[in-house]
Amino acid sequence: MDASLVSRLSRGVHSEEEIIALEYEILVALQWKVNGPTPLQFVNYLLELLSTSCQDKALLYEHSHFQTELSIGDYTLMSLRRSVIAVAAILNSLENLPKDSLPLNERIRYAEVISMATGLDIFSPVINSVRIRLLDSYSRSSGYPLAQVGILPIIESKQSTTQEKKAVIDKSPGCVMKERAISLELNS
Repeated sequence: MDASLVSRLSRGVHSEEEIIALEYEILVALQWKVNGPTPLQFVNYLLELLSTSCQDKALLYEHSHFQTELSIGDYTLMSLRRSVIAVAAILNSLENLPKDSLPLNERIRYAEVISMATGLDIFSPVINSVRIRLLDSYSRSSGYPLAQVGILPIIESKQSTTQEKKAVIDKSPGCVMKERAISLELNS
């Protein structure tokens, strides 16, 4: 809503300038900590960057949207940047497309475009861990796995065992960060 509408809704009690000044005061008091874009909004934005030659764009949207919805229920993904979740969902969905749906060179180019647009390394351990978690959530929720063709593979790093990780980060005072490190296998 813009300030003129809010002013009209107040039936002239507050002017447009007063509304704007109050909005600014609220933002300053909140230290500008307001909700940013959701993973779904990032997915929509990033999929708009895909060339029009993709025959299964609707399937790409559907699978990416479903994975971002599943991410909401995964507590360990809560502290991650929303763009990381979106990129992982898109990469998983892109890997599920039949090989003839989008040529190899266009898939690679699109992955590069996503990387440039977000500033993320699509092969980073965090992206890979999120991809694995989303694929697991997808298969548990839908009853079938989201097949991956292997063009943009998930690169699994050699990690220590979960028990070793728990021992290393047991001193951490933040239970959310402990859970995230253990679940995403970030602490090696």
